[in-house]
Amino acid sequence: MISSVTGLTVEDDLVHSLGDGILLCSMLHKLFPDVPLAKWHEAPVKFKMFKSDNIHIFNEGLKKLGFPPDSLLMWSYFE
Repeated sequence: MISSVTGLTVEDDLVHSLGDGILLCSMLHKLFPDVPLAKWHEAPVKFKMFKSDNIHIFNEGLKKLGFPPDSLLMWSYFE
């Protein structure tokens, strides 16, 4: 389902695929285009800083949708 929404490839290891935040941000943007998101790093991310930026941007989008703070992702989930 994620691939059909985002147009991006999802690896067999879902946690690894989501770890850089690209799929998360892309999916949120496609499903909720009216929710403004900051520019995320769309190229494959090798630097931890960029990965954590993407997870932060995804979480900011979730907050705008009304998700409670205890339901947000932490970058450490993907380490």
